[in-house]
Amino acid sequence: MSFKPSKGVQAQRSTSAITLVVLYDILCGLERFVAQ
Repeated sequence: MSFKPSKGVQAQRSTSAITLVVLYDILCGLERFVAQ
């Protein structure tokens, strides 16, 4: 069984980064909605 952790770690990092960007975008949208 060949296991390459580097690829999995890279994919996990990219997924977490995308999730953080989406959450940040949602928070900005909520702040604008609350401000108005």
